[in-house]
Amino acid sequence: GIDGTGIGLALSRRLVDLMGGSIGFDSTPGEGSRFWVDVPLHAGPDDAEAAAAERGGPACGGGFAVLYVEDDPDSMALMRHLLGTLPDVTLYEAVDGAAGFAAALRHRPDLVVLDIDLPDTDGYALLERIRGRPELAATPVLALSAGALPDDVGRGRAAGFAAYLTRYEAGLDVHR
Repeated sequence: GIDGTGIGLALSRRLVDLMGGSIGFDSTPGEGSRFWVDVPLHAGPDDAEAAAAERGGPACGGGFAVLYVEDDPDSMALMRHLLGTLPDVTLYEAVDGAAGFAAALRHRPDLVVLDIDLPDTDGYALLERIRGRPELAATPVLALSAGALPDDVGRGRAAGFAAYLTRYEAGLDVHR
């Protein structure tokens, strides 16, 4: 009898996809639903070393680091809440492009999530800076933006984002 907004499931599905996993559910009418997530906990020794060399950082066993670059405090609080429910996920936060780039260099996250409209730059310029650094070039970068027009999505995909997700599509439109 408790209605949800679907935010958690939509975001979880995207994150699980980006981590190479799968998500599913079992449901029994009148009894409820059970959701499950399967993600690789860590790569084998050879794969971990190759991935670490590609990322320029140490191989992590079991942990997953996400950098979220977002200047809207409500969106940041929502992401903090959603990712805080996932075990072994560390969220790093930055409120503008300069801080985001510095955090990416310092923490070498497994995934970067960028807002397109940042106060000091745009997500496209920040993506370009990230791609220009050998130690970050292989890091998946996801755009999470309010820009939902087909031209916005097309530009994001053409720019090289691993995915371009609109806030509405992800259930993260906190200002609706």
